[in-house]
Amino acid sequence: MQRFILFGLLLIALTACSDQSEQNQKTANYSRNVKIDSISLKQIQLPEFETSFIGGFRIYNDAIHFIDKELGKIFQFSDNGELMGVFMGRGDGPYEINTAIDGYLNLKSGDHLFLGSSFDLHLHKKKNYEQLNNYFISWEGEQDVNKVRSSSTPDVNQFALYTLDYQNLLLREGKDGNVYIPIYGETQYFNGLNSDLYYEKGKILARMEIESGKVKEVLGSRSPRYLENQYLPHHASFSYDIDSLNNFYVSHEIDSLIYKYDQDFELISAFGVKGNNMNTNYTAIKDFNLKLFRTLYFEDRPKLGWYYHVEFIDELGLLFRSYTKGEHCDYDGLQILENETLIADLSVPKGFKVKGYIKPYVYGEVISELSEQLKLYKFEVSI
Repeated sequence: MQRFILFGLLLIALTACSDQSEQNQKTANYSRNVKIDSISLKQIQLPEFETSFIGGFRIYNDAIHFIDKELGKIFQFSDNGELMGVFMGRGDGPYEINTAIDGYLNLKSGDHLFLGSSFDLHLHKKKNYEQLNNYFISWEGEQDVNKVRSSSTPDVNQFALYTLDYQNLLLREGKDGNVYIPIYGETQYFNGLNSDLYYEKGKILARMEIESGKVKEVLGSRSPRYLENQYLPHHASFSYDIDSLNNFYVSHEIDSLIYKYDQDFELISAFGVKGNNMNTNYTAIKDFNLKLFRTLYFEDRPKLGWYYHVEFIDELGLLFRSYTKGEHCDYDGLQILENETLIADLSVPKGFKVKGYIKPYVYGEVISELSEQLKLYKFEVSI
């Protein structure tokens, strides 16, 4: 078992907070109280298995699952990395799936929900992954789709204004039994390149009914920092999680604050501290310049620091946030927050994401298709 000892990076100078916007009328919490200055990160040795290196780990039923999105397969491992079973695969059989998997969610019922590349949904049984239903997301709104998308004064609550964010398809299920899916807009008058409205009032999540696939509501908002920078669309992604009380935690790529909302998406609080040693010299896009956007996204973005994943572990009452510092640093950062207070800021391998908990360990992954990396780690948290 490879053992990777990580030492905490103490501590962080508080950054000057930006002007408060309508989104954040409450006083932000920048508190820190370091309780953890190191963790022992152990790599779990996985057996060789067929994989495309496109996918991610999920923790449920006290077991570890790797969802291979390209192959359409689910690999089940024990908490120590032993391969326990392989399920599904691409095909038309009753225990297969006929598409690549773009989004996946293990539902609270135990069943499995898969999202394909054409708004197609696939519901499978919890134990043997047998097909239960194949259907599509329903975007039925109050107005004509063409009218909504061509309007120079778009209504941000109209479903037709949005599409699924396939670069950021992090599916979560709330306590209310609905599934939440990241969305964004790309119409002429409502997009990330030249629209104030997109950042002022644009929604970021669709609330979908599981049984019907019907989108019931669009929710959320982007960080006020995007308007301050006008607009950084190449950094306009976000991560989120939902706790057992149905509170949402939303972290935007360029914002040191984490926004906590209730189940009606009313803002409860904003809290957080800037990550250590981050290069945040972002380049703004001042007009509708697709060429510059592509250049910045593929060339500039990988060089800079930004926040890329949050995970709330209910059993521990802790929120974990991963961030990249920039190309100048060989490691990424992992923040741990307790009751909205930063209690640790640690060095972790590039691309590290916390993915779940099996007592007494927190589990995390590092996955890269380009370098064919698929690594699973575990560590304990002692407070």
